[in-house]
Amino acid sequence: MIWQENITIIVMLTNIFEHGKNKCTQYWPENDKVLDVGPCKMKLLEETVYAFYTRRVLSVMEKNCKKRTITQFHYTAWPDHGTPEELELVQFHRAEQYIFLHEALLCGFHRKDTVIEVNDIHAKFEPLLHDNLPLNQRNLYKEYKFLQTLKPLYDDKDKEDGMERENIEKNSFTDSNAFILTQYPLKDTEVDLWRLCMDHDVQAIVILSDNNQTTSWIPQKDLPKILEVAPEVFPRKL
Repeated sequence: MIWQENITIIVMLTNIFEHGKNKCTQYWPENDKVLDVGPCKMKLLEETVYAFYTRRVLSVMEKNCKKRTITQFHYTAWPDHGTPEELELVQFHRAEQYIFLHEALLCGFHRKDTVIEVNDIHAKFEPLLHDNLPLNQRNLYKEYKFLQTLKPLYDDKDKEDGMERENIEKNSFTDSNAFILTQYPLKDTEVDLWRLCMDHDVQAIVILSDNNQTTSWIPQKDLPKILEVAPEVFPRKL
């Protein structure tokens, strides 16, 4: 079906396994492997894992040597028998999928009002689809380029440290299930917190409590503290 209908984008909303049950067959190959699917051969060219979805680029070759590239967006955060969070859906969108309504944005700039009646959307959007003959481009593209001038510009120097090979993995959380929520450690649960950090290889701790709350479980600079976490004793320091 995908080959016959010349489909180039696949959106997948289920996981292969959910709650221990097999929900879907993995119809794409693992990295560096070729999968034979009927008259076609499929190869995984690229796989990028984000917190709420995975993007895969697949190369599909038909038996008469025709080749196509297919992009799969695998939304991995949709809960079984449930609905996802709004933020997850927003992050799942690509920039190319957004339709910019120029008049609505102008209203927002001037009076902070971007509401458009549902019945008026077509009337607002239709003029943007007309071609601008002198410039040989659509008005929608013109408004999109205008929006590009409004966003802040960042030089390569602003992000060069973060793009270094040893830092790329440090700057992102790509697993939505990798966040551990726990209470602020008490005197008798201090060891439990650090044992939790050791067992799950925790690299970052975010504190949401009041600044005035005691932080005795955090060592002072140049003053390591010894904690007994069975069966080992390990130094804890900043």
